[in-house]
Amino acid sequence: MHPIKVRAETADDFRAIDVVNLSAFQGEAEAQLVSELRKSDRFIPDLSLVAELNGRIVGHVVLSRVPLHSSAGAVEVLALGPMSVVPSQSHRGIGSELIEAAVARAKPLCYSAIVVAGHPDYYLRFGFKPAKGWGV
Repeated sequence: MHPIKVRAETADDFRAIDVVNLSAFQGEAEAQLVSELRKSDRFIPDLSLVAELNGRIVGHVVLSRVPLHSSAGAVEVLALGPMSVVPSQSHRGIGSELIEAAVARAKPLCYSAIVVAGHPDYYLRFGFKPAKGWGV
């Protein structure tokens, strides 16, 4: 098996990313969300990553800017998601590679937090913590 290559998406990847999201989520909502994010001022091109295996896109993750409101006020943070991997390649570490690469690329941008809505048991292993107790 060839190693996974993680890189920033290009315009040539958009259709393949749609296919990944459609197959991973079995619906159009996530593919539409990614398309809308790309058109917004919240989109950061360097934080929309694809995973390639043998030249084929098999995964995608995007981080985008969002306002986070808490008892201390509002701050701009990054939101992770959607993150998707084609079902035929799930449980092979591709999602982990995408998340780790996205977080590593985001660190130099100095946002105060990265938030995610998803399966808590999955995201805890990457250092994410439940929002409960943070006043969010």
